[in-house]
Amino acid sequence: MDGFLTWGWKSHRHFNGNFYPLPSAMLSKIKKINYIRGKNNIEEKIIWASTVISPYNMGNVSGYDPYGLPDYVARISSFLNALNSERMKSFFFRPRPTHELVSFAVRDLVLSKCKHKESVKFDRCSLDFELHKISLVIVDNPGGVLHKSIVSNVPTIICWNRKDWLMCDEYEEFLDRAKKVNVFFDDPRELASFINERKESFQQWWESAPVQSVIHDFCLRWAQTSSRSCSEWLKFFYHYSM
Repeated sequence: MDGFLTWGWKSHRHFNGNFYPLPSAMLSKIKKINYIRGKNNIEEKIIWASTVISPYNMGNVSGYDPYGLPDYVARISSFLNALNSERMKSFFFRPRPTHELVSFAVRDLVLSKCKHKESVKFDRCSLDFELHKISLVIVDNPGGVLHKSIVSNVPTIICWNRKDWLMCDEYEEFLDRAKKVNVFFDDPRELASFINERKESFQQWWESAPVQSVIHDFCLRWAQTSSRSCSEWLKFFYHYSM
C-alpha cells in the first residue's frame, strides 16, 4: 500500500501522499440501523457521552491526558450546575463503559463537584442501537460516538477544550464553522445556556439548513458512508492489486 485509506478526506495540507477515501463499513451499518429518527418520541432524552481518562499512558487508548482530569471533571460539573431543573429531568450522564484499572472513576468525581448530585441520572445503554431514541447527544472527544451520532442524523453537540486535542487545520476550520451554528462549544456553561433557552425541538434546530451544511461537510471528510460499503472496498482492492 502506497498511501492511506480514509473515511473521506482526499488531501492533507501539511503532508503529501496518496489518500484513498472509502466509506466506513461500521458507520454505514450504524446509519442503516438509525436511518429513521424518533420524531414521535414524546420523552426528551439528552445524553453526555464521556470518555476514558487513564491514570497512565495506555498507548492504544484514545482519551484525555491524566493530567487533564481536574479540568475535565470541572467542565462537566460546571455544565451540570448550569443546567436548569427542567432540562435536568431529561438529562443522563453516560460514563464510558470500561474497567476501573483502565480509567479513573469519572462518575464519582463529577458527582463530587455537583451542587444537586441527587438530580444526576446515569445511562449505560448501547448507543449503537439506542441513538434513534435520543434527542441530543453531547460528546467531549473526537472518538467513535461523535461519528456514529452524526451519521445517524441525531442532534449532536461537541464540547471540549480545543487545547486538549491536536487537530489538522481542516478540522479546526470545521470547528470554527460548527461553533457559529451551535454544534461546537468551548465553554460548557454556554452549552447549558443554549440548551436551557431552546424553545423548539433539538431536531428542528438540527435539520436547519446552516447546521446541515456543516454536518454534510463533516461526513464528506471524516464519516463517509455507503449502502454498498463492502462492495466498494472489494472493488477498490481488486483494481488496486491489478
